[in-house]
Amino acid sequence: MAQQLIISGVPNSVALDAWWLSEETVISGTKGPPGSTPAFATDGRAWRLIGSILLVALADYLFWGHQAGVSLAVFAVAVFLCGLPADRSGKGVLMPATVLVLSVLPVVDFVQPLSVAFLLSGLVVAIVWVRHPKGQVLELLLLALGFLTDLPKNWLGPVRAIPGLKTTIVSDAGGGWTRVRQFLRNWGLPIGGTMVFVTLLAEANPVFQSLVTPDIAFGHLLQRALFWGGIALIIWPFVDNHPLRGLNPRPFVGPQTIPGLNGGSVLRALWVFNALIGVQTVLDLSILLGGASLPEGMSYASYAHRGAYPLLVTALLAGAFALAARPFLDENRVLKPLMVLWLAQNVALCGAALMRLDLYVGTYGLTYLRIYAQIWMGLVAAGLALVGWQVAFRKSNSWLIARTGILSVLVLYCASFVNFAHVIATRNLKLSEPDYAYLCSLGPMTGMHISYGYPNSLCYFEADPINSWQEWGFRKWRLSRYGADLSSIGPGI
Repeated sequence: MAQQLIISGVPNSVALDAWWLSEETVISGTKGPPGSTPAFATDGRAWRLIGSILLVALADYLFWGHQAGVSLAVFAVAVFLCGLPADRSGKGVLMPATVLVLSVLPVVDFVQPLSVAFLLSGLVVAIVWVRHPKGQVLELLLLALGFLTDLPKNWLGPVRAIPGLKTTIVSDAGGGWTRVRQFLRNWGLPIGGTMVFVTLLAEANPVFQSLVTPDIAFGHLLQRALFWGGIALIIWPFVDNHPLRGLNPRPFVGPQTIPGLNGGSVLRALWVFNALIGVQTVLDLSILLGGASLPEGMSYASYAHRGAYPLLVTALLAGAFALAARPFLDENRVLKPLMVLWLAQNVALCGAALMRLDLYVGTYGLTYLRIYAQIWMGLVAAGLALVGWQVAFRKSNSWLIARTGILSVLVLYCASFVNFAHVIATRNLKLSEPDYAYLCSLGPMTGMHISYGYPNSLCYFEADPINSWQEWGFRKWRLSRYGADLSSIGPGI
């Protein structure tokens, strides 16, 4: 019987030379033998690392030594372009790009915390949307929130992208001190030796010293290096195509669990509450519009200041009560009309609070806090109106949340384009006795470029200089070009 020849393996040279006979292995667009170690992951991380380096260089050019201005918008667009998936090629990019453009417009107008918040939010939403072009609105918002919560973890991305450092620093094996020791053991000698040799060579060769430290102090160089590292950490989650994790919304606990809340209690509460608010509304209208006399010793200003904010709190509580009582409105046919009347009266209550605040502003002037209070009162009134619409037409809670959220975002977005300092100065200079000390504290954004005096003091406003195109902003440019003439809004010297 002939023996069968069995070859247990092939020579290593043949195996290495014949890797192309096996199934194709693609690593970052190249082919190689099975078992070979890729330099980078298969998701194009090499190009993303290169893009991150270019973004760091761009950030240095845009921000180092310059105040923030239109440079923020330019950098956000660059981050978005570097964060595009490699297979997108323009498909599904239009709507995310539109969101990004709308979000950068406020910082193009003026850099402030509100406009920067819109810029960052729009960038996150655009990045998430372009990675999930078919996602629904709620899904995209949850993914965007998950993206933000995962930022601390994803800031280690640049470390994972460098060959050798992943297993050195972020390896799952061993404890934290073990990873630190591994890193020091593998990189301590190269880094430390390089620093020693650079120091010795720079000391021995003036030409080499001029190449290493060309008129740059070590502290300044260290600050700049820290700036580069901080930018690299910040931008990596935006350009790295890591999997996105959406937050799971907590289940809504219905108002049925609130003790003492039932159909009978809601009915009785609405009768009493409507009557109480009705008396308050009649009294306010008689004083604010009818010219009725105030209690002895009370001025219109004190009357306005005393009631504006408590009325706003009352309206907020009314909205909370309406949402809690909504599931019981079908138990009695009278409940829904009473609830609509209750909400309508609270909208009128917000209007009365606004009128009170306007009376107070007419006497003591406008401030940032009073402007914010007026905006908030308007939002509360609009929210109550939406709750009334929801009750009358049986809309869902998601319908209400979506519309109140959109309304709030739109109001804040529009507010980011308003020069409130100029609005305050314009209003207050019409008073018989303006508070010049407060006006001086508003700064150059009031648009006042000439000096004016108040007892024993003087202030002078100049527009913030625009030293480079990176610092350009539409509002700053407008003020620096046209200025403001106090003769059009009040006295000046």
